[in-house]
This record gives sequence, C-alpha cells and structure tokens, in this order.
Amino acid sequence: MYHFLAEFLAAHPEYAAAPFYVFGESYGGHYAPNVAYAVLEGNKDPLNSALPKINLKGLAVGNGLTDPEIQYPYYPEMAYNNTYGVKAVNFVEYKLMNWAVPGCVKQIEACQNDTSACSGAQESCNLKLTTPYQLSGLNPYDVRLKCQVPGHC
Repeated sequence: MYHFLAEFLAAHPEYAAAPFYVFGESYGGHYAPNVAYAVLEGNKDPLNSALPKINLKGLAVGNGLTDPEIQYPYYPEMAYNNTYGVKAVNFVEYKLMNWAVPGCVKQIEACQNDTSACSGAQESCNLKLTTPYQLSGLNPYDVRLKCQVPGHC
C-alpha cells in the first residue's frame, strides 16, 4: 500500500503536500491501522528516499472490528444491557448469546493460529452473536434507531 500511495504522489505531485488521513469502518478496523503503520515505516525507510514522503496526519476507525476475540463477548451485553436500556433481544436470546461466547472465543483463538479455522469461526460467531441483533431490525450503529434500509445496516 505504501508503494502504491508513494507512486501515486510521484505521478501527481500536486497532491504531495496535502495532508493524508487513513479512515476505516467496521472490518476496515483491521486495515486502516496497518495502512497508517506502513506509511509511517515507509516514510522512514532509507530505501524509499527517492519516493515522495506521504504527509500522514491522522488515522480514524469508526465502529471498528479490530479484535473480535475481545469484542464478540460484549455483543450479548450490547444487545440486552446497553446504555440506553434498549432490549434488542429477549432474555432467552440474551442467555443463548452468552452461552455461545466461550465457544466463539475458542474458535477465534484457533483462527489466530490456523487460518483454515477462520471462516468457520466467522460463520459460527456471527450466527450466534450478531444475527440475533440483526433480526431485531435495529440499527447496529445506533441501538436507539430502527434500521432505515434493511440489509444495509
């Protein structure tokens, strides 16, 4: 990514001095920090001295899925015991979600050591921990609101 950006600036020097910000949302929480880090490191690397420096000014991640092993265990609480008192799921669904957390975390841990386990972990954890909320019809970005465009929240 660093080389793409640096080559872009070499081809378009009129943008070289402009501030560069990296933004990511949702799963972009994995990528945006890595892109920013690559820019920082690429700018410091003496092998890249012939390339224009990228004027990195900031990084932002909105509603980022940055560490599922830490984040997924909180989905039941967000769906049932959130700050706003909105019950996106009923008590039985909440208990089932909590029951699924340890197995989900184990699958995510397995994925960290064996990428062939990742798709199964993603499918299983999403089914058990995010689908109940999605079925509520509430906006996942603001539990107080209904989803305005079903399938796009």
